[in-house]
Amino acid sequence: MGTTQQMARFITNAQYSDIPEPAVYAAKLCILDSIACAIYGTTRPLGKIITELVDEMGGTPQSRVLGTSIKTNAANAALANGTLGHSEDFDDLGNNPTQPDLPTSSDQIADMLFGGRLRERYQKMFEVTSKQLKDNQKKNRRWSR
Repeated sequence: MGTTQQMARFITNAQYSDIPEPAVYAAKLCILDSIACAIYGTTRPLGKIITELVDEMGGTPQSRVLGTSIKTNAANAALANGTLGHSEDFDDLGNNPTQPDLPTSSDQIADMLFGGRLRERYQKMFEVTSKQLKDNQKKNRRWSR
């Protein structure tokens, strides 16, 4: 079985109780760190540009742009939240695995932090992404420069 199949099997079959407590704790810290980075990002020039753009683009109000009162469609919120989270590139693990996995809705983020199926999904994706980052670091490769 290849690496991709192993990761897919882990994500599909793992239960929240299968995830080690240190990994749960680290993931929660990374979620909070990502939210804080996104909120800080709203004060930076890049953050102002992306939030103005997304606000101007509009969209069905289904997801919130973190740190703002903007509600837009999921794609626009994901664009804005990802940009905000990386506007200053503060990384919690040297190469942040959180932003790509972070949902677009603040309601979903609260659910992940305090319980529910979404938290379990994030934990699984966080663990897989973290393992990939560690593997790349061992091989002296980086995903971003």
